[in-house]
Amino acid sequence: MCCRRSLGLPSRARFLALCVGATFYAIANAIMPGTGVPGYGDSGLYDPGKLMIDLRGRLSRRGLESKLSPSLFAWICALPLLLLGTAGCDRGPHTVKASGRVTYEGAPVGKNPTEGFPARISFLPTQSGEGAPLRPASCMIDSDGRYELSSFSANDGVQPGEYDVVVVSILSGPTILNPQAPEIWEIPKRYGRPGDSGLKVTIPDQRAPLTFDFDLEP
Repeated sequence: MCCRRSLGLPSRARFLALCVGATFYAIANAIMPGTGVPGYGDSGLYDPGKLMIDLRGRLSRRGLESKLSPSLFAWICALPLLLLGTAGCDRGPHTVKASGRVTYEGAPVGKNPTEGFPARISFLPTQSGEGAPLRPASCMIDSDGRYELSSFSANDGVQPGEYDVVVVSILSGPTILNPQAPEIWEIPKRYGRPGDSGLKVTIPDQRAPLTFDFDLEP
């Protein structure tokens, strides 16, 4: 569980964890004085079970245990866990896993990769406005023509929506040593232009992964 990591939380979650921990510690020690931070063991990880034991001991010493209902006591113990879990488990925008294979006249695109000119496929959003995907998805195509799209992190997929698909595969082109070298494509250049590629896809809002194979023509 992401909320049980003490050092692996994102910076925002760590900050919120410190704020929650400091506030809870201050309240706990104000109404239930004791030693140590309630609910935290030697490992530095929050443990609801240890928190319940710590608080029950402090409440008993203050004569307050009998005044709290079991359900309220359970909520007090669970609150820090719920807050930290909400902060540490933010997964970002919903994406759908998408992969496939790109071929040109039956042969895999990118079968002869050239250093500095990797074959690449991109899904470019065609919609605008509220609810439309704002980020394109793209990735390199391997030597067998296979790809797996990325949007926010490696291989996380693509957001639901409408997309133009472009494919770029250049065998050679201008370099620092030869800036005047002609650009030679493995496939027709039109596949690298959103308006001319003729490749369009719709990504439904689902969790099951999708497969898109493209067999390009001359």
